[in-house]
Amino acid sequence: MIPKRARPEDATLGGWLESVLASGRVVHLDREPRGEGTFPKEVVRCRTDDGRERVLFCKYAAPRGASFGHRGGVGYEAQVYRNILQSSASSTPAFVGSGGDEASGQWLILEFLEGAARLAQQPARMPAAAAWLGRFHALNAQRMSDPELGFLTVYDPAYYLGWAERTLSLAANRREAVPWLPRLCNVFADVVIALLDAEQTVIHGEYTVKNVMVDGTCIRPTDWETAAIAPGEIDLVCLIDMWDPELAQACTDAYITARWPAGAPVDFAERLLAAELYLHFRWLGDGPGTIMGKERIVRFGRLETLATQLGLMS
Repeated sequence: MIPKRARPEDATLGGWLESVLASGRVVHLDREPRGEGTFPKEVVRCRTDDGRERVLFCKYAAPRGASFGHRGGVGYEAQVYRNILQSSASSTPAFVGSGGDEASGQWLILEFLEGAARLAQQPARMPAAAAWLGRFHALNAQRMSDPELGFLTVYDPAYYLGWAERTLSLAANRREAVPWLPRLCNVFADVVIALLDAEQTVIHGEYTVKNVMVDGTCIRPTDWETAAIAPGEIDLVCLIDMWDPELAQACTDAYITARWPAGAPVDFAERLLAAELYLHFRWLGDGPGTIMGKERIVRFGRLETLATQLGLMS
């Protein structure tokens, strides 16, 4: 296991800030560590010798594995901000700067959303988050030939099928509880065709209620290290995953209205089911300890239900 990068010393961080802020020498730092999550992170209040004050959000990372092609890391996320989010005039946190390298680790500095709350704390705003997503997908579906997007991960057949294969392998000791799983994994390649044939766009990759902030009336998605080229339905199922059907339908309606004002494609429902099937495989196939206990049982149950809906159990 590759160790996490430690937070930098004050002098090192001050130098980084001076290089990206271009507003004088940093003369004061007030640092507040935040929950570790995947990377060490902190909120930094700084003042430069010209009297300017900034409140910033900093992430640090040592080199690490690519997580089966799903997560790109801090350097990748910085590129998403530079190449995609800034140019699309989105409401994501403002990109301030980044640095480091693959050998020594990388760092990313963003605007800190002071006073904002996670969407998980304001579920009534989930349809607004779905509408934001629909607009973002509609805009970026028009950019698929843009060379600025060339660095992004592309979900291909090997990517999708790898999650089903790992799920099957990890479930080897509970085959009696999920006797239908080998058949479902065998036919998952047929389901993947619906995702490959769908209109592709830039997706967040983990557009969950934990990764979206609500800042007043503004929806502000964060944590873009999983951005990729894939069908937008994947982000939608991430948003509504495990929520009650009424709220999930409200979010789906808001997404459709924002992305396709004239109405959703005729195969939208099929694509949404395929996207949800992929999502459960992704969580279950991410490795032991990623999800535990009740959630694993629920996701295996949903896989069985989806397989029946897709006609794969006959």
